[in-house]
Amino acid sequence: MHRRYNPLLLLPIFSFLLSLYSLRNGIHNRVLDRYQPSVPTKSPTFPIWEVPELEGPLPTPIHKPTPDTPPQKIVDNFPRAAQAKSRKDLPPIPSWNRPPRKHVPEKTPIFVGFDRNWLLLQQTVVGLITAGWPPEDIYVVENTGAMDSNKKGLLSLQNAFYLDHHRLTKIFGVHVISTPTLLNFAQLQNFFLHVALKRKWEYYFWSHMDIITLADEGMEEPYKSMYMRAVEVLRETLAPGYAHDRSGREGRWSIRFFNFDWLALVNAAAYAEVGGFDTRIGFYNTDCDMYNRLEWAGFKKNNDHIGAIYDVGKTLRDLEVLYRQKPKPFEEYWMIPEKGVDVTGKWTSWYGPRKTVEPEEDERNGSGYKALKIQLQRLQDDKYSDGGAARNSWQSKQAGGQGEPYWQNPEGLERTKWMSVDLGRNIYHEKWGTWDCDLRKMGLKAEDAWRVEEYHDPEETKPEEEKPEESKPEDQQPEGEKPEENKSEEKEEEATPKQDSQPSDQQPQESQSQQPQPEAEQEDSQSKNSQPVGQSSFGGQPGQKLTSEI
Repeated sequence: MHRRYNPLLLLPIFSFLLSLYSLRNGIHNRVLDRYQPSVPTKSPTFPIWEVPELEGPLPTPIHKPTPDTPPQKIVDNFPRAAQAKSRKDLPPIPSWNRPPRKHVPEKTPIFVGFDRNWLLLQQTVVGLITAGWPPEDIYVVENTGAMDSNKKGLLSLQNAFYLDHHRLTKIFGVHVISTPTLLNFAQLQNFFLHVALKRKWEYYFWSHMDIITLADEGMEEPYKSMYMRAVEVLRETLAPGYAHDRSGREGRWSIRFFNFDWLALVNAAAYAEVGGFDTRIGFYNTDCDMYNRLEWAGFKKNNDHIGAIYDVGKTLRDLEVLYRQKPKPFEEYWMIPEKGVDVTGKWTSWYGPRKTVEPEEDERNGSGYKALKIQLQRLQDDKYSDGGAARNSWQSKQAGGQGEPYWQNPEGLERTKWMSVDLGRNIYHEKWGTWDCDLRKMGLKAEDAWRVEEYHDPEETKPEEEKPEESKPEDQQPEGEKPEENKSEEKEEEATPKQDSQPSDQQPQESQSQQPQPEAEQEDSQSKNSQPVGQSSFGGQPGQKLTSEI
């Protein structure tokens, strides 16, 4: 009889043999992988992209005429600041204008918008500092659309969008804020408001970038700098009872003009309440629209005088004159630059190496101050000498920088600007039915926007060209506000020297018996008795000037 075996007993034996086989194959494969070369994985291939060629003959573009003269070479108007390593290397601020050692309790931020022309911006910043404004309270708003190119030093002085970020922040000690892209004037004003609200500033100052501020050194005692006079106006504005309406609401003020809106103090809450500037009206007439809406809302506005403010299109040759130091000794002007070194380089003289001696501080309200006032008035007269038709020509002075980041054709940029100006004016006309700036005198109210038919005034014409108004008598023209008649027929030297001309430091200084004349970048012809145009009942000049902050 045969013994029967259970098949399940064979299962462990079968599993053991299977494990040995798997182990043997695994070791074998690892050995093969180690000693056999690996086959590279084939990556997907894509066809090479090429711009398709167009077939057939193509038309030849016909270009517009180009200027025969090359762009004017731009020369820095503050050589000492260009050489400075820190703020200590700059001349001292006039002792009578120095800000308090301890900051005043009030916040005094001031915005200075910038889009083009570094020389004018630098002049405005230096003017504010030497008039007593604390550098840490000055905020230059870079509105160039060049992103961080200036901060990285990628643009040259010849570029219209050039701004010396290092000098502003490290040498002058001011702040620089950049807009996200190139803004028009109305958008930039709303950007000021945005920054103020974000930083919880209840108010702020702002200034055009084509002005020069000068303290009134001849004011009666006790003397106060322009900055401290602005603080006094601010304190008066914030005092209880200054601006309250019939309902008893306090703080119903909108703006305080210091020589129109060339420098102004703004109530952030008032601007926010009326919705800010209408950005569809980008340039001219946008201030007419804004100031009317502020008055309709019952906000108070004032005109105040805190010093001389000049509206200029050119600059002084050397901004060091704003620091109000005595003229340099006569022999200082007989310096000869070493061969191959420009005017900002190292100097020697007939008497040996130049000694670094800080000039003494000039006398307050002395002959140097009076000469500076005359020169600044000439710069303003020059800007309005043709009736104001070319007062914005400074915006297209810099035409270099081709090939640099965010470069734009200067002629195209200028034409685009004026096309935008015309568009904004037409929108204003469509909104209010008139080109006129003073809407209240025409019986219009805020709720009439976009609803009125065109207002026909036989004397009213579209403001294609700006025409100067009749000038006031000279005894009614405050300094820096209305260009005075200048009878001088002497021609001043150009501020931007030619390469073959002598630098200003080589020219002999006038004797002390004569009135010193600061050198300026302008040719002083016999100026006409013209004035800024478009002054309105708002105390500013709505539609008057295409501001520097485009």
